[in-house]
Amino acid sequence: MTILKEKKLEFTFDDSWIVLKYDEQSDYLNKIKRLNSTKAVDFIGVFQGENDEVDQYFIEVKDFTAYEIENKKKKETLPLEVALKVRDTAAGLVGISKTTSTPDKWNEHLQQLFKAESSLKVILFVKNLRHSGRPGRKQNHLQTIAKNIKANLKWLTTKVSVVGELSDLESIHIKVQNLPRG
Repeated sequence: MTILKEKKLEFTFDDSWIVLKYDEQSDYLNKIKRLNSTKAVDFIGVFQGENDEVDQYFIEVKDFTAYEIENKKKKETLPLEVALKVRDTAAGLVGISKTTSTPDKWNEHLQQLFKAESSLKVILFVKNLRHSGRPGRKQNHLQTIAKNIKANLKWLTTKVSVVGELSDLESIHIKVQNLPRG
């Protein structure tokens, strides 16, 4: 089991995951991030499902709980921002494969990235994304965001999900909980 924190959320990945908080890894911070305006997803993971199917995941987390005015513009540019983070993370992993001094940490992630039959899945987890209108509109809004991310990433993957409930990731053995405010 691996427990990782992002913002005010705690993500618990069970033993079917090999997962890293990508944007906190020294290879990213000391090499890749030095290129101005480079972006990164929050987590990269390799998940082995019940059918021995292995998938690679790039997971981005956005929490819109506070700062409503500041976050309004971010919401409008969210699909492009996520697509750029996925692009830069994939490119960063290529660079890591050439320059890392800790290859064991990256082996599973790199093998999946370079394996022709492997699929890359992108998940955007959004907390408290406000929407206007009737209750059913929230799901439509999340689907629209996913569609726009897919359009930007069709060169790499079309397997994109946008979820917004703490329980939405349980099917892939991830538990999410709020951390205490403070």
